[in-house]
Amino acid sequence: MGRYRIEYTRNKCIGAFACVSIDTDTWAMNDDNKADLVNGQKVQEEKDGKDEIWVKEVDELGNLVEGARACPVNVIKIIDTQTGEVLAP
Repeated sequence: MGRYRIEYTRNKCIGAFACVSIDTDTWAMNDDNKADLVNGQKVQEEKDGKDEIWVKEVDELGNLVEGARACPVNVIKIIDTQTGEVLAP
């Protein structure tokens, strides 16, 4: 288990790619005009109006908080797994 958990609601991404411009180690552009969480795992498939959720756990923050806060639609959440504190958006 990593120290920080990224939770990304991919189907709500609008393709601004602000996260990608700030943190290319964590985010990548995709042909469908939505950002991809590099090495993330899909934990919930979009169906019946439910969101498509991707997650990844890491030990270092790096630019995660800055990238999440740059998202204009706030679909990226960064959580400290030890304290439960939401660091972003």
